[in-house]
Amino acid sequence: MSPRTADRAALPLEHNSLPPSADTPTAMDIRTLAVPDIRSGEYTLSQVSSEHTAGFDLFGARDDDMPLLGHAHSVTPAQARGVTKPIARVLVDAPVPHMARSFDYLVPPTMDADAQPGVRVVVRLGSHKNLDGWILKRDSLTTHIGTLIDLTRVVSPLPVLTPNLLDLAQAVAQRCACTIPDVLRLAIPPRHARVEKTFLPIRTCDLPVSNTSILGRDITSEKLSATPEGSQSLETFAHYDGGHEFFSALSNSWICHRDSEQSDHTVRTPRGVWTWVPDHQGDNPTPWHALFALIKQAHQHGKSVLVLLPTTRQAITFLDGARQHCPDVPATLMTSNQGHSERYQAYCAALSGQVTLIVGTRSAAYAPMVNPGLMMMLDDVSSHYVEQRSPYAHTRTVLSLRSTHEHIPLLIAGLTRSVETQAWVEAGWAQSISAPRPLKRKHLAKVQAPTYEDLEAEGASGHARIPSRALSLIRRAVTSGPVLVQVAHSVARPILVCARCRAHAHCTVCQSVITPLRTSGRKHLNTSQQPESLGCVLAEHPYIPQPCWRCGSTAYRVIGGGAIRTADELARSLPKISVMYSTTPNGDDSIDTIDHTPRVVVATAGNEPIAKNGYRGVVILDAWSLSSRPHLNSGTLALATWSKAISLAHPDAPVLLLGDPDPTLAATLVRWDMEGYAHRELDERRELHLPPLWRTARIEGSRTALQSVTQSIRSAIAADHPTELLGPFPSETGDETRWVCVVRTPAAFGKDLTTMLRSLSVTRSAHRLEPVKINCDPATLW
Repeated sequence: MSPRTADRAALPLEHNSLPPSADTPTAMDIRTLAVPDIRSGEYTLSQVSSEHTAGFDLFGARDDDMPLLGHAHSVTPAQARGVTKPIARVLVDAPVPHMARSFDYLVPPTMDADAQPGVRVVVRLGSHKNLDGWILKRDSLTTHIGTLIDLTRVVSPLPVLTPNLLDLAQAVAQRCACTIPDVLRLAIPPRHARVEKTFLPIRTCDLPVSNTSILGRDITSEKLSATPEGSQSLETFAHYDGGHEFFSALSNSWICHRDSEQSDHTVRTPRGVWTWVPDHQGDNPTPWHALFALIKQAHQHGKSVLVLLPTTRQAITFLDGARQHCPDVPATLMTSNQGHSERYQAYCAALSGQVTLIVGTRSAAYAPMVNPGLMMMLDDVSSHYVEQRSPYAHTRTVLSLRSTHEHIPLLIAGLTRSVETQAWVEAGWAQSISAPRPLKRKHLAKVQAPTYEDLEAEGASGHARIPSRALSLIRRAVTSGPVLVQVAHSVARPILVCARCRAHAHCTVCQSVITPLRTSGRKHLNTSQQPESLGCVLAEHPYIPQPCWRCGSTAYRVIGGGAIRTADELARSLPKISVMYSTTPNGDDSIDTIDHTPRVVVATAGNEPIAKNGYRGVVILDAWSLSSRPHLNSGTLALATWSKAISLAHPDAPVLLLGDPDPTLAATLVRWDMEGYAHRELDERRELHLPPLWRTARIEGSRTALQSVTQSIRSAIAADHPTELLGPFPSETGDETRWVCVVRTPAAFGKDLTTMLRSLSVTRSAHRLEPVKINCDPATLW
């Protein structure tokens, strides 16, 4: 087994692309799905991999993967017109899946110099006269039988599509059951001619490829020894279990891989999952100083670094800190919120090797890196990392695929641990970096999560949305500094609760909370009154009256919440204490930092300002609204939101978790056992056949389309294989025209599943059938 194969074999099953053994029953008989051969106009029983990945090992493509219609042959001298390699294989960005693949075109003599692999071109395909595309390869042979047409024009001679990017796009398309152009639309920003002039002329052969040269600086003669930055990083990681091992492996990989021709391939690519605790050494409680030290050390070794954060606001803050701590490291910002010129300039700067630090959001996961040394992703549990357009890929998945194919070290860091990264750790693909118990006691505030019995002992005030113990905590803590009150939303939707114990009423169909569908003007409701104005928040299922599940009462009332209402209630309950809202008066932006002046700060999740020296108390309200969402990762997201607020508190400050949270989540937060929760959640998903241990695809469309899709899938699944098909069912989004089905299979057969789904999408597109939306491993199944 080669070192590259051994490294891929160490992947957890969800990433392992190796086929099942010969004695394993085939997951899907994908040959039963007809795939259109658009160049001949006929339908053949060929695999979709031959149709979609043909020739995509660009700059060294495998011609034997092409769907051959004839023997490879050269064009006539009259067609070549003196061009040495007159054939350009172009990946066409077609609007339909069955056309989004490579085609051969002739290169006119006037475009010979500019039409190089990786550049953008415009081509004609059928009735479409101006389709964008990228040149994959220049060749003197073609397998096309018939007359070839010329390239329409070369958009730009800048090779924006690199071999590594194409390899990554192919891997993402295979995993997410989409086309390669779907991925490249997200990866390569739109062209900006004025910006591009400053980077021309660049050719494929001019792109930096040597691991020993960057920005014209030779690093082979530099002494790769311990540096002050390395000592600072090692000191931080040494406090964590597994931190020293990861840092040593990372430093060793930088030294051993500094020359691509003499690199030691026996060194395994280091990958770590770091669950950190707050560090109050500076103004920011997150241990970014250790990351800045890693960036500086990587730059000294001639390596580039990619850092991804959930939001543009966080990315800008991190970049400002990096420029302050690492002034010699050339850096750039790459986010989807930038204008065309700014984003394209950042992409070209990274492509040409002018920057060694790239900071951005999820769109920067595809950014080109010269001499890559490390990729870091912070707070991977954030929902901002989920792509809302095809291929609907999570940024964590993109980075894991990129780390596998390019052998780039990867570090996932945050206050909580996702179930997916826990699966990496348990599979041995990544190193766990966790805080020992003494370090948690030193840096974490003490969390209290009163139970129903505790609040019942306080009397009527214990069941209020802001109970008396919360007001008492605020009065005591505010004498020594600011107090944070976190709520889930700025304006919360009113819900139905028990008038006696404040337990939430739940839908009997989907278990979501009940809310007024229109204003009824009544504060109290009795279950015998048949309230037609009530329904669940998820799909508006009619409310079926029933007694309270906790106390048996039949009296209910509608209560509201939200940050604005909470600030008003606290201002009335605490008239002598200053109460502020965390957003600016116009509501357009949030306040980043506050001083140590005693006050109560009401903030929504994700908009908590940082207090100098930490908050002296933290109160978390409406915990139910986060822990009871109909989301596969609702528990992890709730922990991430609450832990963010707790990390801003001083280690000696009290923390109160209120609002009927899930008991398991409350116990996890009290013990601060993020790794244990992820482990238990992973075991539950194994029993329930859910991601990441099972590959799951959600298919959405009309009822007629899904009936046809499910029939095709059932015919493609072997009878003795554990692949499961659920549905179709009406979508729980409330849209009666949309139906959903779910197909899932063990992770070892995940590639077979996505291959079948790609074949299905291509076949329906070629037959001009109604399209369906395919989302692999979604967080919301129904």
